[in-house]
Amino acid sequence: MELRKGGLTSLNKRCKKSLNNNVESTQALNDLIVGALLTKYKLNRSEGQKYLEVPIHPDKIYLLQDYIENHHLLNLVKINSKENVFYILPSLMLEYKLKDWTADGIVTAINPADLHISALLFWISLYARKSEYSVVVDTQLSRPLQETLCYFFEINIKDCEIVSIENRFHFKSFLKLYLLSKSYRPYAETGEFYDMLNTKEARKLKNMIAQEKDKGEVVF
Repeated sequence: MELRKGGLTSLNKRCKKSLNNNVESTQALNDLIVGALLTKYKLNRSEGQKYLEVPIHPDKIYLLQDYIENHHLLNLVKINSKENVFYILPSLMLEYKLKDWTADGIVTAINPADLHISALLFWISLYARKSEYSVVVDTQLSRPLQETLCYFFEINIKDCEIVSIENRFHFKSFLKLYLLSKSYRPYAETGEFYDMLNTKEARKLKNMIAQEKDKGEVVF
């Protein structure tokens, strides 16, 4: 193959961009699968291949659509907005995660390496909802695994308490999560965190913004 002057440089740039996109897509799919395993899902089979069926609140579908498009997962994730579910289709990544985390379709172990800050924040933005007293995420993890998740969550995200009660994770100090999301997650997801602040936290944030403005420093 003969390349024109500068052709090799251009080819290297395209290859590097393609590689970066592939790495980002792989990580994005990993985080999506992990979030589903931490919440509620059903393991199905089609032609001998496994796939996940995951319920999603209709108000969160736009977040998932953005995530799928931005991370080039259109061939690996499908949304059924009429049924309020999405499907994580068969792939090597899904097969690997199921072997790593589950037995007979049930989560039996949690890999701490998958519980990095960005993945945990994405999980919350996609599945959390505001309740009367806190922000909650439903789960079908066993009680011991719920405690395991709480343990690693508080190691990775300090100063934010998480407790599990009756198959629900409850998050305290949600303002901390909102502020953290601004550093790790895209704007749309940060907006979800803001909408889940309670009245006291929203008032505290407003005061923080006012103080920063008075100092002439960063505006939240």
